[in-house]
Amino acid sequence: WQQRFENSALDVDLETLWEVLKEEREPMDIRTMAEMYFSDLSDEAVGLLLRRILDDGLYFEQKSDLGFLARSEETLQQIRGQRQKEEDRLRERQDTLHWVQQCLKQNLKIPPPERAKQMLTMLQDVAIRQEKSSQYSTVSRMLQDMGIKGKPEELCFELMVQSGVWDVDINLHLLEYDVPQHFSQELLKQMETLANTASDLDHRQDLKHLYSITIDDDSTTDIDDALSWEDLDNGNTRLWIHIADPAEYVVPESLLDVEAAKRFTSIYLCEKKIEMLPARLSQDVCSLVQDDPRQAISLAVEVTATGEVVDATLSESVICVKQRLSYVAVDAYFEDPSQAPSELQRLPDILNLTEIFKARRLERGAVEFFRPELRIHVNAEKEILLKTVYFV
Repeated sequence: WQQRFENSALDVDLETLWEVLKEEREPMDIRTMAEMYFSDLSDEAVGLLLRRILDDGLYFEQKSDLGFLARSEETLQQIRGQRQKEEDRLRERQDTLHWVQQCLKQNLKIPPPERAKQMLTMLQDVAIRQEKSSQYSTVSRMLQDMGIKGKPEELCFELMVQSGVWDVDINLHLLEYDVPQHFSQELLKQMETLANTASDLDHRQDLKHLYSITIDDDSTTDIDDALSWEDLDNGNTRLWIHIADPAEYVVPESLLDVEAAKRFTSIYLCEKKIEMLPARLSQDVCSLVQDDPRQAISLAVEVTATGEVVDATLSESVICVKQRLSYVAVDAYFEDPSQAPSELQRLPDILNLTEIFKARRLERGAVEFFRPELRIHVNAEKEILLKTVYFV
C-alpha cells in the first residue's frame, strides 16, 4: 500500500475538501468523505485520503471511531502559528549549530546568524554564569554531540570572541549582575529637558561672591565638592564646604530618580566609568565646574585660630568656582606659599586647621592608614597604566 500511495495518480487537495466540510458540525467517516471528493470511489482512494489527513494533521481532527471533523478557521490559524514557530526554532537551531561549527571547528570569524538570537542568549548565559547557568547541561550536551571538546563555559566565551560578539577583555561580572551600562533614550530626553530648564534660585543663598576652589585629580570629570573661606572681623575664619546638589534635576519618582536608585552609585573601572547619572548632569550641569554658577549644599563653619567651632549653618546655595586646582598644584603652594595667587595665600592656615581637626579625631580613637593608592587605567589601545599616589 505504501508503494501504491506513492505511485498513485490520485491527488488530494485537503484545503478544498475542508472548504466544503467546514460548516459541518458532526464528524464524518472517511469513506463518506472519500465518496464526496473522488468521482470513482475505491479502496485506494479511501486509503489515500486517510493517509493524507493523518499526515497533514491540520484541516481535520479525528474523533475516535466517529471519523473526522473539519477544524474552525481560528483553530487553523493557531496551528499554523504553532507550526511556524516550530519551523523557526528548527531553522534557528540548524543555523546556530552550523555557525558554532564554523567558529569552533573551522576557526572562522563569522558573526552569528540573524535567527540565532534565542540560542545566542543561551550560549552567552553559560559563558557568563558558567555552571550556575540553567542552560549549562543543555549546551554541554549540544557541544558534545557536535564533537567539540572542552569546558562549555570556555567554549562559549571563545565563540563570542571569535565571532566578534564580545571583546576578549569584556567584563563578564557586569553582565552577570545585569549592571546597566546605558541610559534609555526616553530618560536622556527627559534629562535634557530638565537640564535646559531655568531653575528657580530665589530660595537659595547667593554665594557666588566667594572665591571657591575645587581640589581634585587631573582626571576627575565629576567635581562634587568645593572649598572657600572668609576672614571675619572678630579674627575667626568662616570655612565653607560646598557639595554639589543635583536634587533640582533628580525629581522624586521620575525616570532619572528610579534609574539612579537602581544603580545606587557610579562604578569606577580600569577602562571606564559607569555613571549613576548621565554625563550631561554629573559632568556638566551638576558638576562644580570653574566659572559656571552651580547649585550646592553649603556648610558654613566659624572656627577660631585654635580650631574651636563657634557656629555652623547649613543652606541651599548657588556658588561659582573661581579656580580648579589639582593635588599637585596645592602641594606646590604648600611647599612655596609665595607662588600662590593672592586669593590662596591663606591655604597654609587652612592646612593648619585641618591638622588640628585631624589630631582631635586621632585623640578620639580614629584609625589612620598610611598606604599608597594604586590607580590602574586601561587606555583605548589597551595599555595598562599604573600610578601610585601617596597620601600623608
